[in-house]
Amino acid sequence: MDEFKSLNDLYGHLAGRPYPSVGWETVSENLRRRDKVGRFGGDEFMIVLPETGPKGAYQVAERIRKKLHTLVRTELEIHTGVTLSLGVASSRTNKASLEKMLEYADTALYRAKSLGRNRAEVWKKQ
Repeated sequence: MDEFKSLNDLYGHLAGRPYPSVGWETVSENLRRRDKVGRFGGDEFMIVLPETGPKGAYQVAERIRKKLHTLVRTELEIHTGVTLSLGVASSRTNKASLEKMLEYADTALYRAKSLGRNRAEVWKKQ
């Protein structure tokens, strides 16, 4: 969640409280039963999409990003720059350990943030 701290600072912590729960609902609605989602860090979450290649994972990430941005601005009536930056990594193209996959996704996430935020980036071998 981009600028989540700014949201809390601007509107107060009570205003920011619904955002993660709305986020969980939106994410859950856009996943299959076998997909898994969990909190990874302060404002970072991870979604595992079994049997999904990089193109499919990117499409899921973009769908969730767009839906959450719309919900925050309309249903929660928060008109600030709260957006999502997402990093996508696929084990179909990279036969790697879970630790490496997390590293790849994190690298893609930071690329998304450095390119202006509010976007999904797929990890590519440099």
